[in-house]
Amino acid sequence: MSKRAKPRSQQSAGDDASPPTLATVQKALAQSSQLSATRVRDLRSGVSRVAELLGNETSGIPLSMEKIQAGLAAVNPIAAGMTSKRFTNIRSDFLAAVRASGVIPIKLDRKAALGPEWSDLLQGLSRRHYLGLSRMARQLSSRGINQEK
Repeated sequence: MSKRAKPRSQQSAGDDASPPTLATVQKALAQSSQLSATRVRDLRSGVSRVAELLGNETSGIPLSMEKIQAGLAAVNPIAAGMTSKRFTNIRSDFLAAVRASGVIPIKLDRKAALGPEWSDLLQGLSRRHYLGLSRMARQLSSRGINQEK
């Protein structure tokens, strides 16, 4: 005898073999008890806006950060009818939503160690220039790229 498959509505999230989508992120946010209602609303809005910018429904976009990042890089905020500041806020809310949902882990390169060459270069800079270049220097250091002398 063969077993009957459970109807999709009765399957638990662990049984579902499909990859997570933006809709999965929204559902996880809606169930979050750690965030205020206002914050949940803002983060869910960021997810919805990213789906709109990518031209699909939240359930139709797999949660592949590389593909989403590439899709958003191709979006011109002015052509989409928003300021670049609003576009930046949408991207920020989207990333915060993915992080808060816990659906996939998000790695941050913020704390990457500076190589000695980059550290020496940044030491001689004013605070303003240090703040402007430190992220780039950390990114390059984490990839093993040293400055040319």
